[in-house]
Amino acid sequence: MTFHERSALTTIVAVLVTFGAYFFVLIAGVDRRVDDIAYKPLLVLTVIVLTAIMAISHIVLAVRAPDEANHLDERDRTISQRADQVAGVVLACVVLLVIFLTMVEAAHVYIANSLLLGLVISQVAGRGVRSPRRPPPRPRSSRRRHHHRT
Repeated sequence: MTFHERSALTTIVAVLVTFGAYFFVLIAGVDRRVDDIAYKPLLVLTVIVLTAIMAISHIVLAVRAPDEANHLDERDRTISQRADQVAGVVLACVVLLVIFLTMVEAAHVYIANSLLLGLVISQVAGRGVRSPRRPPPRPRSSRRRHHHRT
């Protein structure tokens, strides 16, 4: 697995764990009134924890493979472009949903967290494209083996 594949996998895990916890805590408090949901301090804490996890994990990855850390070959650039395209499409779909929420005058907490969830989903989708894949299967030989009868 290359540095960039390990980086993508680390990012997926970190984002899913931190924002999974964020949305779990947020949803657990759904029985409260919308105005009483104090999501801002929780969001700030989540971003701080995610930033720390990402910084530490990428330092460790770079120390373990210093030659690969800043090296991008043509394949890596192509994969990165494709990942960015996938993330962009996902984010665009979420933005359309948020525009709808705004038009129906949903509460700010729902609009803000819908945008945040969309950002998280788009990042996971984009990093998922960058994550390691099994090599494609080898084509079977077109030659048939003939068994000689004796």
